[in-house]
Amino acid sequence: MILLKKTLDYMERENDGWYKVYILGELGYVPVNTVISSVQEEKKETEKVTEAVEETAEELYKLGYKYTYGEAKDYQKALEYYEQAATLGNPFAMNGLGLMYMKGEGVEQDLEKAREYFERAAELGHVGAKNNLKVLDAMEEEPETEEITETVEETAEELYKLGYKYRYGSQKDYQKALEYYEQAATLGNSKAMNGLGFMYMRGKGVEQDLEKAREYFERAAELGSAAAKYTLQALDAMEEETEDK
Repeated sequence: MILLKKTLDYMERENDGWYKVYILGELGYVPVNTVISSVQEEKKETEKVTEAVEETAEELYKLGYKYTYGEAKDYQKALEYYEQAATLGNPFAMNGLGLMYMKGEGVEQDLEKAREYFERAAELGHVGAKNNLKVLDAMEEEPETEEITETVEETAEELYKLGYKYRYGSQKDYQKALEYYEQAATLGNSKAMNGLGFMYMRGKGVEQDLEKAREYFERAAELGSAAAKYTLQALDAMEEETEDK
């Protein structure tokens, strides 16, 4: 009994409740079926809690994204929701916070804080955050303007490719596509602007908004996108036909 008490005291300190039940079962104090049932129930509860936390974090992130890029921009609300989602371990929210601090949107620009958030997101596998760290490196090292421009363009291209992957790849995720396109467009990538135009024009992952679609196509066209210019002509023709009817 002394050995049993010492074992249970240790398990209590280590907070291994399920293992305590297992030890009791092995020593004959609890039926084996009870041991197995207790372990399975605890595992199920843990999985449920984890899933609920991840879903809550995702919803909070989406709210933050809405207030960052939506029509009714509110950086204070975006910051609040991103912070809540990041606290729950959402890497996309961490990346969103990094971008806000890097650009000084709704907060005072703080590159050190931006780096912290990007690093946390990168550790969780967020590719966009890894690319954003490259942009930060270029900004902090203060190299020639041409070098910064080149780094930003390369990062924007990588973000665009990620958006394209989630837009047309085998594992479609319009929310992720929208986020990566937005980030790439912010860095001046005309292909991402064009991609956003099509998403808003067709209502893919967003509510259909032809006016917003036109804005993105016009921005891309100003940067020389032939595809965007052609699409604008098609939109004009469609609107003329509608007016004639």
